[in-house]
Amino acid sequence: LGEGVARTAHALAELHQIGLATDRLRPATADLAKLSRRAAKVATVAPALGARMAALAERLSAQAPHLGVWEAALSVGHGDCKPSQFLLAADHVALLDFDHCGMADPAADVGLFLATLRQIGVRLRTKATYRRTGATWAPTALEMAFLQAYLPQNGASAHFRERVAWYETLALLRKAWRGFARSPWSPLPAMLVEEAWRGV
Repeated sequence: LGEGVARTAHALAELHQIGLATDRLRPATADLAKLSRRAAKVATVAPALGARMAALAERLSAQAPHLGVWEAALSVGHGDCKPSQFLLAADHVALLDFDHCGMADPAADVGLFLATLRQIGVRLRTKATYRRTGATWAPTALEMAFLQAYLPQNGASAHFRERVAWYETLALLRKAWRGFARSPWSPLPAMLVEEAWRGV
């Protein structure tokens, strides 16, 4: 599993270094503004969860100006970077589904990938069969494997990890909202929000 994660990291780093450009911009601030409005709507159904989501969106908004200080870069990004978008063969890795691609901070792709690993762990914790077996899921170990493979190849700045943490938190908040939209009474959205708060 760790080897596969490292190979996906190498493939993503190659995409970010490919040197292509598009006129399609994918700024994170626009997504954050939408999530702020959606959190207010969640509060009309689940006040405590909505307030928690709104507070997190506000915290991210306050931190957003730091992205420039953290040396935010711009390159072609995938835009929907998660494990299911990578096809691993014996001698190569294919990256699928470029419907959401555009010019963005490469840290956004990395943050989304890491957020998806955390989401898998949170989902497993909601399953009774998983809890009964006493199995463990260590997203942190896989996150570190991904970062350790990605960082040397991409030559990221010293502040890259800080940007990744911001984007990972944003991605978890987005996943929480989508989970709530699908199933308002599921425990998953609240768990994702609390996971997101760990990154700020």
